[in-house]
Order: sequence, then structure tokens, then C-alpha cells
Amino acid sequence: MSSNFKYHAVSYLYNKAISDKSKSEASLEIILEHPAGIGDHSTNDLYNTLDEALDIIVDAKDRIEVLESMYPKMTKGIKARWKHFDHGGADAREDNTPPPF
Repeated sequence: MSSNFKYHAVSYLYNKAISDKSKSEASLEIILEHPAGIGDHSTNDLYNTLDEALDIIVDAKDRIEVLESMYPKMTKGIKARWKHFDHGGADAREDNTPPPF
């Protein structure tokens, strides 16, 4: 297996975990901070959605941790590439903190 493929595979897995985590954090924030935005759903639906979002966050954090421990140089390089594209645009955080990688 070429190292180029390995880098792209690890990059995919790492970025997917970060994406899954971010998506679920956004879902939790919408549900917890803007409950009127969830529409007309049963309480059971709400709890299932909360449980699912938290499960995805826990799973994504575990995947990130495993990849960082198995491929520290690659994941450090991937994070550096993310910082290269962070120009404080629409994705910038209000408190100017870096993404929680």
C-alpha cells in the first residue's frame, strides 16, 4: 500500500470523525438552545434524537483519539492543513478559539 493512499485514507477517516462530531454538536445546540426549532415531535422522538447525537459525538471523539494515537504525524499534518484554511471567515468561532481538534 502506498504511503499516499495511507495518508488519504487516514485523512478521510479523521475528517469524517470531525465532521460527524461537528454535525452532532450542531444538532444538540439546536435542540437545547432553540427548542422551538424542533417542530412538533413527541417526547420520545426528542430523547431518541438527543441520545443519537450524544452517541455520535462519543463515537467520533473515540475515532479521533484512536487515529491520533495510531498516526500522530499524519493527524498533526491534517490539523495543520485545517489551520491553513482558517481565515476567520464564516466558520470562525465567536470567541476566536480554534476548532476543538
